[in-house]
Amino acid sequence: MRYCVTCKETFDFSPRKQKHIRHFEKAFCIPFIESLKELIAMPEIHDCLTSSSQFNPTILTDLTSGHFCQDHPHFRDPKSIKVILYYDDIGITNPLGTRDRSVCMFYWSLANLPRYVRSQDRCMMLLASVEKKYAKKHGFKGVLSDFFDSIKQLQSSRDGLRRISRPNICKIRQMEQYLKQCDQISKADGRRKAILQKNFGIISESPFTAINGFDVFKQTTIDVMHVLLEGIYTQ
Repeated sequence: MRYCVTCKETFDFSPRKQKHIRHFEKAFCIPFIESLKELIAMPEIHDCLTSSSQFNPTILTDLTSGHFCQDHPHFRDPKSIKVILYYDDIGITNPLGTRDRSVCMFYWSLANLPRYVRSQDRCMMLLASVEKKYAKKHGFKGVLSDFFDSIKQLQSSRDGLRRISRPNICKIRQMEQYLKQCDQISKADGRRKAILQKNFGIISESPFTAINGFDVFKQTTIDVMHVLLEGIYTQ
């Protein structure tokens, strides 16, 4: 399996050495389509994708048992490819020192697979990794560019991915309003930009808007621990 490296050269001034030091800010990604082909090529995975599974509506097992998956015609279509994207941070620490390094990790799996297969290591595919300090500086758009391009390619093909969405139930922000607010932020600068970012709760436009038909609010989940338990509930 080959991987791609996104690299940006920078020069930072070192007060101790009194000169500029060259640094390379790197991010690593694995081509999504190649990884998808390799996963589907596994005989046992191919059998899971082609076999029909029995669904018991009285038992809730995972996300595929919810109303979203069962009510939406595209999501419940066994012929459509349904990708689950995961994100988490890991800390890497040198046992001989005190410096630790936080790394952003992106993984993906297929919701088409049964849950007992989907959770196995061989079905949890690495997509990209980048140091958190670089992700904060440049965002996720660059490191996930191959993923977005691959999704566009699959969407444009005859048997590509289909849009997965559901009519809004809760009164949350709509995509049209969100894009207008992002446009206002991008056109502002200085203090005005900081005020808009704080009022809207938006730092910059999500790179996932590059995926045709993707709704940031209907097709992403809330981080229960950080947003609810450690955020809203503590206020």
